[in-house]
Amino acid sequence: MKLLKFAVPALFALASGAQAYSIDVYSLTTNDDADADASWFDLSFEMTTNNSVTLSLANLAVSGNNTKISDIYLGNSCGSNLDLGFCSIFDTTAASSLDYNGGNMSYSLDFSPNGGSEIYNNAGWGVAVLGDASGGSDNSTINAGETLSLTFTLKDPATTEAMLVAAFDDLTLGVAFHVQSLPGGFSEKYGTTGTVYVPEPATLGLLTLGLLGLGAARRRSA
Repeated sequence: MKLLKFAVPALFALASGAQAYSIDVYSLTTNDDADADASWFDLSFEMTTNNSVTLSLANLAVSGNNTKISDIYLGNSCGSNLDLGFCSIFDTTAASSLDYNGGNMSYSLDFSPNGGSEIYNNAGWGVAVLGDASGGSDNSTINAGETLSLTFTLKDPATTEAMLVAAFDDLTLGVAFHVQSLPGGFSEKYGTTGTVYVPEPATLGLLTLGLLGLGAARRRSA
């Protein structure tokens, strides 16, 4: 029983700790050019504290992938108090942290973009992440093997991971990004599909708790 006494709190901490949720993306098919494989790009979010969320976009280093991600758009519109998207969930007046892993990059946030003529969203796109083009092509894009992470402050600390999953699932919150240097020299826009994956560690932690409970029950019955 001593093992069970110490193991259960630790597993509860694992199951309730910060988890990264993966979000599916797909080509928005804005032209007839050849599209990159959507699996080249990894989009996820994580509640890093009780009051902040980190969104990460990785351009994966895999064979054949020499693409560059430039502009990133987060929806929906910030133009109306009635909107239920980005600007009602995240505090756009607080300083946001941007962490670029893999290169020397300077990014800025624009809270009044339209998403460009090739990205469509009924409510509009409420914020854009823009690279500093003065650094040249490789330093104004997310290249293969590199990741950009953005940490935003929640307006309401009571917002839960489940609420964020629901918002991404029904596309109340959306993400789109522009991919350059596709095979053949084309470019394309990609966006979220409304599919969010619950992380495996939480599932495994709950499964382990169940197995421990079953073991304890058997010992009691014996």
